[in-house]
Amino acid sequence: MADDKVPKQVVTGAYMSGHLTLANADQESVKRTALFPVTYVFPEWSKRQSKALSKVEVVSKDSRSRSATPQPNSEEALNETIRDVKIGYLSKLSDDGAAEKIWNELYADYPKHIPLLLAQLTRLARSSDPLKHLDAVNRLVEEILTVTDPNEVKMYLGTKQENNDDPKVKQDMDQRKTAIIQALTTRAEVLADAHLKISTQEVPTSFRRGIVISEAGISVSDLPKSDIDKKPSVGDFQIVGDSDPNAPGSHSAAQNAEAADAEVPSTPNPPRVTLQEFDEAFLRLLEWVDAFEKPRVSLLTAKHAVANAQYGRAMKALQKCVEEKNGTNTKAAEIAMAELASQLGWEYISAAIKNTTLLKYPLDYHPF
Repeated sequence: MADDKVPKQVVTGAYMSGHLTLANADQESVKRTALFPVTYVFPEWSKRQSKALSKVEVVSKDSRSRSATPQPNSEEALNETIRDVKIGYLSKLSDDGAAEKIWNELYADYPKHIPLLLAQLTRLARSSDPLKHLDAVNRLVEEILTVTDPNEVKMYLGTKQENNDDPKVKQDMDQRKTAIIQALTTRAEVLADAHLKISTQEVPTSFRRGIVISEAGISVSDLPKSDIDKKPSVGDFQIVGDSDPNAPGSHSAAQNAEAADAEVPSTPNPPRVTLQEFDEAFLRLLEWVDAFEKPRVSLLTAKHAVANAQYGRAMKALQKCVEEKNGTNTKAAEIAMAELASQLGWEYISAAIKNTTLLKYPLDYHPF
């Protein structure tokens, strides 16, 4: 049936009823007697359904940051090129004073430029002491969420876009979604490390110090230099099998946890991040990603599991990290898995993981 023949008030589930006859036009008597009842039910009306959907008017990234695209070889185009170069160096500068100066200058001119906000957020999160920037991180994340408008992005992603032929709209929405995920992930990571440092749970050493992930692999952020320079030796191999708990050198899981906590350097006046704050940040992130979608999120899932004393789930998340980061140095994650196994009392598994780690990285292994 043609669209112009359908009544305007038709919705899904409506129907039209009548009679059908197969008689010719000149057979009036037959047409009045040979009638068959017919009911036509409207299923999901594709074209009308797309019009009935919530219409999301998308404001392009350019229109949010500037009124119009600058002309090539113009002064405005030059300024934006300089801006982008400075943003690229913002998270790479080792001089905090110089980086802060660049940030203040750019933020005064481009307060709603998403790449600038993300670069500053990354710089603070990767600083030597990200916990002292916790308030600034929270403010930046809220600014990013205000500019990207998560509700608008959800409306766009939750509606049909069959008739939307504008690739710029889709590209803009994808970029905004990526920015939202990056901001929420960064905040959850900072809150996770801050909470695990002060948690009253029996937190393994690696998680207490802070495990970080990068393109090069997985490492411990607060590892003492003596541990970094230390090379494995034959004495590091663990005896796999039944052992006497009273034998010299043997420790219970509780004793190992106490020793691990004693090795962690204390931070003066650490920020008080509660488990509830970390839970809220983590659950808000899960609105956008799966708990094991990427290695970075899997590691964050492991930290969340440790904070809630769910050590088995933490081992599963770390194993996912190791599998997805195959080909890079994941020694820190494997050591953390051994610590979790020891925390659960699985000393046999813990010793096996440690021995496997020593054999997996032979370049660092010096038997003499």
